[in-house]
Amino acid sequence: MLPEAVAIVMAPTDKTRSCGIFRLSDPGGMNILKECRETGYHPHREPGDGSPIYEHCSNVYINPNLRLEICDLR
Repeated sequence: MLPEAVAIVMAPTDKTRSCGIFRLSDPGGMNILKECRETGYHPHREPGDGSPIYEHCSNVYINPNLRLEICDLR
């Protein structure tokens, strides 16, 4: 996991929000995911320090006029 890594994650079961931009909290969320050995979709425990696993990225600006195309290269 690199600081510059980007992932697009969709959670259609979360009815509390339509979309958002988040990052793993550091060190809390980063450590939880580094230690995880499970596969497939599953919940994670909260970090021991009480911090959230994910943080809202308030420093990201979304420009609705930009064109975005996502290609799945699997």
